[in-house]
Amino acid sequence: MRAGRSFCPGFMGRLKRVARTATTPELRARWTRVLVHECCYPGSLTHADLRAIQKAGRLQDVENVLHRSRVQQLERLMQMGLPY
Repeated sequence: MRAGRSFCPGFMGRLKRVARTATTPELRARWTRVLVHECCYPGSLTHADLRAIQKAGRLQDVENVLHRSRVQQLERLMQMGLPY
């Protein structure tokens, strides 16, 4: 999915599948954070990011993935000459 686009159905389907496995408050908070991130920065997360988030052991590891995706999205926007 490209930066600045709306939600990709495939991405949202995958997010729904992994979020359904969130059986603890910590896991629910993790996937809520991911959904909020995707709402604020549509198109910034990839399937690889979701896999990394799913495997992350700590919330800080999740935040690192989310931060990296924001930086990469800004870099793509700057390369395309679009305002960020």
